[in-house]
Amino acid sequence: MLTMSLSDFEDDSDYNENNGDDDSNAGDSKGGYYEDSAFLDDEKYPPSAVVLELRAARSVLGFDTYAAEDLLESLGKLTNYGGSISRDAWIEWLRKRLRVSSRESGEMVNPEDYELAMLLGESLFDEFDHSQHDTADFSEFVAGLAFLCGGSPVEDKVMVSFTVIDADSDGYISTGEWRQLVYSAMRIITVCSRLASDRVLRLCSAISKKD
Repeated sequence: MLTMSLSDFEDDSDYNENNGDDDSNAGDSKGGYYEDSAFLDDEKYPPSAVVLELRAARSVLGFDTYAAEDLLESLGKLTNYGGSISRDAWIEWLRKRLRVSSRESGEMVNPEDYELAMLLGESLFDEFDHSQHDTADFSEFVAGLAFLCGGSPVEDKVMVSFTVIDADSDGYISTGEWRQLVYSAMRIITVCSRLASDRVLRLCSAISKKD
């Protein structure tokens, strides 16, 4: 059975040594996300449509400067004994997160953006509500949401996702757990892609009305 440890993701010492990377600049942020890799240079490497969609969703949810570790701790308090989060608890948490994000940025959230954030929040939850009983598995949900956190470098997002998926906390994830992690990330991407499509349709509709 294939297993992977967290060290498989974070051991990049050879890469740094061979490429002459300077760790003194690691963790510096720009535009709400960490510039911890040369590949995050938008001028040299224009972001793909998927990356742009994820950034847009992150901004809508108020996750631009939110750390993955804080997400893990905060949502962990909402978990019931069965290891699930209820829809009502998630929506109330998201409302509070938007208020905090608004205070941090010093900008009021306009009604249209608030409505979009709530719609996105509901859609994200729907993707993880497999039983359609208004509950989502905590581990799967957080493993996916962690990748939207703009206040953490990629390594920290992976660490949080790895930690919640590693059910027995032995430092390794099985093939099944790895598949679960990938599925969680893909569900987030799927919903964010729908958000982008919806925005394009709204824009086209607005242009048509002006004509």
